[in-house]
Amino acid sequence: MNSLTLGFFYVCGMSWALAECALRAAYGNPLPLLLFVLAFVVVFAIMGCLPVSDKTINTTGSVGAVLLAVTLAVFTLESWTGHAPLLASLLKTVFMAIFAAGAILPFVSKNETAGHSHH
Repeated sequence: MNSLTLGFFYVCGMSWALAECALRAAYGNPLPLLLFVLAFVVVFAIMGCLPVSDKTINTTGSVGAVLLAVTLAVFTLESWTGHAPLLASLLKTVFMAIFAAGAILPFVSKNETAGHSHH
C-alpha cells in the first residue's frame, strides 16, 4: 500500500463510496454514512496508530480494498435497479469493474519485493 498509484486508487474508491454514502444520508438514510465513518476510523486506527508490521498494513489495505469494491458493487447494482440515468449506471459499472480488478490484484500477484522500499 506504499505505492503512490495504489494510494491514489484507494483514495478514488473511498471518495466515491463517501459520495454515495453522503447522497443516501441526504435522502434520509444516514446508516451508510455512519458505517463508512466507523470503518474509516477503525481501518486508519489499525494502519496509522497501532504498532503493526508492514505485512499487516499491506494485508489490511488489500482486504479493505476488496470490501470497498464490494460496497461499490452494491452501490452500482442499486443504480441499475433505481432511477439513475443509463449513462450513469454504465459509468459506475465500468469504474466498479476497474476498481474490483485492482482490488484483487494484490491477492493474485505474488511479487517478492512488494512492500519493500528502495533507498
